[in-house]
Amino acid sequence: MNRPPVLQRRGGATLVELLVCLALLGALCALAAALVHPFAVQYARIQAVSGAQMIADTIVEELRGDLLQARGTLRLADAAQTAGEAGQVFAPAADPEGRSGAALEFGIPGGYFLLLDAGAVPQTALPQGGSVPEQAAGTLHRRYYAAVSEPGQGDSYVYHGPGGYVADGYADAFAGGFYMGDAVALRFAVQSTAPGAAGETCVTALAVEVSVSRAGSEQPLYTRRTVLDTPNRPRLLTAQDAAPGRDTAE
Repeated sequence: MNRPPVLQRRGGATLVELLVCLALLGALCALAAALVHPFAVQYARIQAVSGAQMIADTIVEELRGDLLQARGTLRLADAAQTAGEAGQVFAPAADPEGRSGAALEFGIPGGYFLLLDAGAVPQTALPQGGSVPEQAAGTLHRRYYAAVSEPGQGDSYVYHGPGGYVADGYADAFAGGFYMGDAVALRFAVQSTAPGAAGETCVTALAVEVSVSRAGSEQPLYTRRTVLDTPNRPRLLTAQDAAPGRDTAE
């Protein structure tokens, strides 16, 4: 009995043909990956920059709200980079005129001073008990200090006494997840001033720079620069003035 013609012509692919097909398929996959990779990298970069922009813009708005409260005196200082040197944040800024720095200190309603910076924070005791653990540089910190009036000195406060660093309050501006693994750096500079009633220099606006970078990287992903008003015109304390924050440990 004769077999149908279709069955007589049936044949399978040889091993060589399979190997050739697999090689061609691998080459096509490699080519596709090479073509897609730059777009994937660029997409990841855009996503990272977009996140950094969101962080910087939100921090600027937080600072704007804080500076609307600024009154009394205002001082610029250099933020500490490690908790071991955190006292540096209260030292005069590297700018000899005290018109720029990475940390900002000013009076607020209620008889308090507010210290804003994104530097390192040492372990700090709180009056209600407990303490704030060391905080690394790279996030926005708020430290509150109660003003103490002293004859001839005006209002001041103690940030480092015999028992170590102290504060009347501490708050992270945002939870850690807000920063998405990025690090923040701040820079402030006096933008405009006006003479006070007694001839003192009063700050009417500050230039603010917020840089966001990957943790451990010195190359910013995004930098936001803006000018923020200080409508209550706090008096500028320069490097030669007696600063409100005092170290009484020595």
